[in-house]
Amino acid sequence: MEYFCDVNVGYISVCVEKQELADFNFISTSRFGDGFVCFTSGSGKLIFAGQPPLEIAKGTFVRLNRGDSYEFHVNGPCSYITSEIELKYGENFPRLTQCTDNEISYLRRICDRFKEKDRLCLIETKIMLLRFLSGLDQKNYGENLQNDYVLNFALDYLHRNYNKNFTIEEMAGECHLSPSYLMQSFKNSQGISIMEYREKLRIRNAKDMLKSNAFRIKEIAISLGYCDVYHFSKRFKQATGKTPANYTKSHFEI
Repeated sequence: MEYFCDVNVGYISVCVEKQELADFNFISTSRFGDGFVCFTSGSGKLIFAGQPPLEIAKGTFVRLNRGDSYEFHVNGPCSYITSEIELKYGENFPRLTQCTDNEISYLRRICDRFKEKDRLCLIETKIMLLRFLSGLDQKNYGENLQNDYVLNFALDYLHRNYNKNFTIEEMAGECHLSPSYLMQSFKNSQGISIMEYREKLRIRNAKDMLKSNAFRIKEIAISLGYCDVYHFSKRFKQATGKTPANYTKSHFEI
Protein backbone atom coordinates (compact mmCIF):
# COMPACT_ATOMS: atom_id res chain seq x y z
CA MET A 1 0.00 0.00 0.00
CA GLU A 2 1.39 3.41 -0.97
CA TYR A 3 0.87 6.46 1.23
CA PHE A 4 0.78 9.07 -1.51
CA CYS A 5 -1.44 12.11 -1.80
CA ASP A 6 -2.35 14.61 -4.48
CA VAL A 7 -1.97 18.17 -3.19
CA ASN A 8 -1.51 21.09 -5.56
CA VAL A 9 -0.69 24.59 -4.26
CA GLY A 10 -1.24 27.61 -6.51
CA TYR A 11 -1.61 31.34 -5.87
CA ILE A 12 -1.68 32.38 -2.20
CA SER A 13 -3.66 35.48 -1.26
CA VAL A 14 -3.84 34.99 2.53
CA CYS A 15 -1.82 32.97 5.04
CA VAL A 16 -1.95 34.57 8.46
CA GLU A 17 -2.48 33.85 12.18
CA LYS A 18 -5.35 35.77 13.78
CA GLN A 19 -6.27 36.40 17.41
CA GLU A 20 -9.83 36.70 18.77
CA LEU A 21 -10.10 38.29 22.21
CA ALA A 22 -13.70 37.31 22.96
CA ASP A 23 -16.27 34.71 21.83
CA PHE A 24 -15.64 33.80 18.19
CA ASN A 25 -18.60 33.10 15.94
CA PHE A 26 -18.10 32.94 12.20
CA ILE A 27 -20.58 31.90 9.49
CA SER A 28 -19.80 31.27 5.83
CA THR A 29 -22.74 30.53 3.54
CA SER A 30 -20.48 29.85 0.54
CA ARG A 31 -16.71 29.99 0.93
CA PHE A 32 -15.00 32.14 -1.70
CA GLY A 33 -11.97 29.89 -2.29
CA ASP A 34 -10.08 26.81 -1.14
CA GLY A 35 -7.89 26.83 1.97
CA PHE A 36 -7.78 25.75 5.59
CA VAL A 37 -8.13 26.91 9.19
CA CYS A 38 -5.91 25.54 11.94
CA PHE A 39 -6.72 26.48 15.53
CA THR A 40 -3.65 27.34 17.59
CA SER A 41 -5.61 27.96 20.83
CA GLY A 42 -9.18 27.77 22.11
CA SER A 43 -11.92 25.14 21.72
CA GLY A 44 -15.46 25.00 20.42
CA LYS A 45 -17.54 23.56 17.59
CA LEU A 46 -17.54 23.45 13.81
CA ILE A 47 -20.76 22.85 11.89
CA PHE A 48 -20.84 22.03 8.18
CA ALA A 49 -24.24 22.56 6.56
CA GLY A 50 -26.53 19.61 7.17
CA GLN A 51 -24.08 17.79 9.44
CA PRO A 52 -23.82 17.33 13.23
CA PRO A 53 -21.38 19.60 15.15
CA LEU A 54 -17.70 18.65 15.29
CA GLU A 55 -15.42 19.37 18.24
CA ILE A 56 -12.46 21.67 17.58
CA ALA A 57 -9.50 22.47 19.85
CA LYS A 58 -5.86 23.50 19.67
CA GLY A 59 -4.26 21.79 16.70
CA THR A 60 -7.51 21.06 14.84
CA PHE A 61 -6.83 21.48 11.12
CA VAL A 62 -9.94 22.01 9.00
CA ARG A 63 -9.86 21.42 5.25
CA LEU A 64 -12.02 23.97 3.43
CA ASN A 65 -13.16 23.95 -0.19
CA ARG A 66 -14.63 26.60 -2.44
CA GLY A 67 -18.40 26.83 -1.88
CA ASP A 68 -18.39 25.25 1.60
CA SER A 69 -21.09 26.37 4.02
CA TYR A 70 -19.96 26.18 7.66
CA GLU A 71 -19.92 27.84 11.10
CA PHE A 72 -17.29 28.20 13.82
CA HIS A 73 -18.44 28.76 17.42
CA VAL A 74 -15.75 29.22 20.09
CA ASN A 75 -16.49 30.33 23.64
CA GLY A 76 -13.84 32.79 24.77
CA PRO A 77 -10.54 33.87 23.21
CA CYS A 78 -8.88 31.81 20.51
CA SER A 79 -6.28 32.02 17.76
CA TYR A 80 -6.10 30.35 14.39
CA ILE A 81 -4.11 30.25 11.16
CA THR A 82 -6.24 30.82 8.10
CA SER A 83 -5.54 30.80 4.38
CA GLU A 84 -6.98 31.60 0.98
CA ILE A 85 -5.14 29.56 -1.66
CA GLU A 86 -5.61 28.07 -5.09
CA LEU A 87 -5.46 24.57 -3.69
CA LYS A 88 -6.30 21.05 -4.76
CA TYR A 89 -6.60 18.54 -1.93
CA GLY A 90 -6.35 14.82 -2.48
CA GLU A 91 -9.82 13.26 -2.53
CA ASN A 92 -9.11 11.32 0.66
CA PHE A 93 -7.69 14.25 2.62
CA PRO A 94 -9.80 14.35 5.81
CA ARG A 95 -12.06 17.27 6.70
CA LEU A 96 -10.50 17.44 10.16
CA THR A 97 -7.12 16.26 11.31
CA GLN A 98 -4.97 16.99 14.33
CA CYS A 99 -1.69 18.90 14.13
CA THR A 100 1.14 18.46 16.62
CA ASP A 101 2.85 21.41 18.30
CA ASN A 102 5.73 21.02 15.84
CA GLU A 103 3.34 21.18 12.90
CA ILE A 104 1.72 24.32 14.33
CA SER A 105 5.17 25.86 14.68
CA TYR A 106 5.89 25.03 11.05
CA LEU A 107 2.62 26.65 9.98
CA ARG A 108 3.64 29.80 11.87
CA ARG A 109 6.95 29.79 10.00
CA ILE A 110 4.97 29.66 6.75
CA CYS A 111 2.91 32.68 7.84
CA ASP A 112 6.07 34.57 8.79
CA ARG A 113 7.67 33.78 5.43
CA PHE A 114 4.56 34.90 3.56
CA LYS A 115 4.63 38.28 5.32
CA GLU A 116 8.20 39.10 4.29
CA LYS A 117 7.23 40.04 0.70
CA ASP A 118 10.69 39.74 -0.81
CA ARG A 119 11.52 38.35 -4.24
CA LEU A 120 11.46 34.67 -3.24
CA CYS A 121 8.69 34.93 -0.66
CA LEU A 122 5.84 33.49 -2.72
CA ILE A 123 7.86 30.62 -4.17
CA GLU A 124 9.25 29.56 -0.81
CA THR A 125 5.83 29.86 0.84
CA LYS A 126 4.36 27.56 -1.81
CA ILE A 127 7.13 25.03 -1.28
CA MET A 128 6.64 25.09 2.49
CA LEU A 129 2.85 24.73 2.18
CA LEU A 130 3.16 21.91 -0.32
CA ARG A 131 5.49 20.03 2.02
CA PHE A 132 3.25 20.68 5.01
CA LEU A 133 0.00 19.61 3.36
CA SER A 134 1.55 16.60 1.64
CA GLY A 135 3.11 15.52 4.92
CA LEU A 136 -0.19 15.93 6.75
CA ASP A 137 -2.00 13.86 4.14
CA GLN A 138 0.67 11.17 4.13
CA LYS A 139 0.66 11.08 7.92
CA ASN A 140 -3.08 10.41 7.92
CA TYR A 141 -2.66 7.58 5.42
CA GLY A 142 0.02 6.07 7.63
CA GLU A 143 -2.09 6.31 10.76
CA ASN A 144 -5.11 4.75 9.09
CA LEU A 145 -3.44 1.97 7.17
CA GLN A 146 -0.58 0.73 9.35
CA ASN A 147 -0.47 0.15 13.08
CA ASP A 148 2.94 -1.45 13.36
CA TYR A 149 5.07 0.86 15.52
CA VAL A 150 8.39 0.18 13.82
CA LEU A 151 7.01 0.71 10.33
CA ASN A 152 5.11 3.82 11.39
CA PHE A 153 8.31 5.28 12.81
CA ALA A 154 10.18 4.51 9.60
CA LEU A 155 7.42 5.88 7.37
CA ASP A 156 7.13 9.02 9.47
CA TYR A 157 10.87 9.56 9.20
CA LEU A 158 10.76 9.11 5.42
CA HIS A 159 7.82 11.45 4.90
CA ARG A 160 9.53 14.12 6.98
CA ASN A 161 12.98 13.69 5.45
CA TYR A 162 12.53 12.43 1.89
CA ASN A 163 14.18 15.62 0.59
CA LYS A 164 17.32 15.00 2.66
CA ASN A 165 20.27 12.77 1.77
CA PHE A 166 20.35 10.72 4.97
CA THR A 167 22.04 7.32 5.36
CA ILE A 168 20.38 4.09 6.49
CA GLU A 169 22.54 4.25 9.62
CA GLU A 170 21.24 7.74 10.46
CA MET A 171 17.65 6.66 9.92
CA ALA A 172 18.11 3.49 11.98
CA GLY A 173 19.54 5.56 14.81
CA GLU A 174 16.46 7.79 14.80
CA CYS A 175 14.23 4.69 14.84
CA HIS A 176 16.33 3.02 17.58
CA LEU A 177 16.84 -0.08 15.43
CA SER A 178 19.78 -1.84 13.84
CA PRO A 179 20.25 -0.91 10.15
CA SER A 180 19.89 -4.53 8.99
CA TYR A 181 16.66 -5.08 10.95
CA LEU A 182 15.20 -1.80 9.71
CA MET A 183 16.03 -2.54 6.06
CA GLN A 184 14.66 -6.09 6.19
CA SER A 185 11.47 -5.15 8.06
CA PHE A 186 10.78 -2.31 5.67
CA LYS A 187 11.41 -4.42 2.56
CA ASN A 188 9.19 -7.23 3.89
CA SER A 189 6.34 -4.80 4.54
CA GLN A 190 6.56 -2.48 1.53
CA GLY A 191 8.12 -4.70 -1.11
CA ILE A 192 10.78 -2.10 -1.94
CA SER A 193 13.86 -0.74 -0.20
CA ILE A 194 13.95 2.37 1.95
CA MET A 195 15.85 4.34 -0.69
CA GLU A 196 13.46 3.20 -3.43
CA TYR A 197 10.56 4.39 -1.29
CA ARG A 198 12.30 7.73 -0.72
CA GLU A 199 12.78 8.08 -4.46
CA LYS A 200 9.08 7.40 -5.05
CA LEU A 201 8.20 10.13 -2.56
CA ARG A 202 10.53 12.54 -4.33
CA ILE A 203 9.11 11.75 -7.76
CA ARG A 204 5.52 11.98 -6.54
CA ASN A 205 6.17 15.38 -4.97
CA ALA A 206 8.04 16.46 -8.10
CA LYS A 207 4.93 15.61 -10.15
CA ASP A 208 2.76 17.72 -7.81
CA MET A 209 5.13 20.67 -8.08
CA LEU A 210 5.41 20.38 -11.88
CA LYS A 211 1.62 20.18 -12.24
CA SER A 212 1.23 23.35 -10.19
CA ASN A 213 3.29 25.20 -12.85
CA ALA A 214 4.56 27.40 -10.01
CA PHE A 215 8.18 26.23 -9.78
CA ARG A 216 11.22 26.17 -12.02
CA ILE A 217 12.84 22.77 -12.55
CA LYS A 218 15.97 23.93 -10.71
CA GLU A 219 13.87 24.96 -7.69
CA ILE A 220 12.18 21.55 -7.63
CA ALA A 221 15.48 19.70 -7.89
CA ILE A 222 17.03 21.63 -5.01
CA SER A 223 13.95 21.43 -2.77
CA LEU A 224 13.71 17.63 -3.22
CA GLY A 225 17.35 16.98 -2.31
CA TYR A 226 18.93 16.33 -5.72
CA CYS A 227 22.46 17.58 -6.18
CA ASP A 228 21.65 19.24 -9.50
CA VAL A 229 19.09 19.47 -12.32
CA TYR A 230 20.85 16.76 -14.35
CA HIS A 231 20.46 14.09 -11.67
CA PHE A 232 16.86 15.13 -10.97
CA SER A 233 15.94 15.00 -14.67
CA LYS A 234 17.62 11.61 -15.07
CA ARG A 235 15.79 10.08 -12.09
CA PHE A 236 12.49 11.64 -13.14
CA LYS A 237 12.75 10.25 -16.67
CA GLN A 238 13.67 6.81 -15.33
CA ALA A 239 10.54 6.84 -13.18
CA THR A 240 8.04 8.41 -15.61
CA GLY A 241 9.47 8.01 -19.09
CA LYS A 242 9.44 11.78 -19.54
CA THR A 243 11.76 14.64 -18.74
CA PRO A 244 10.39 17.17 -16.21
CA ALA A 245 9.88 19.71 -19.01
CA ASN A 246 7.97 17.21 -21.18
CA TYR A 247 5.90 16.09 -18.22
CA THR A 248 4.83 19.68 -17.53
CA LYS A 249 4.09 20.27 -21.22
CA SER A 250 1.97 17.13 -21.55
CA HIS A 251 0.04 17.97 -18.37
CA PHE A 252 -1.06 21.36 -19.73
CA GLU A 253 -1.74 20.26 -23.29
CA ILE A 254 -5.42 20.14 -24.21
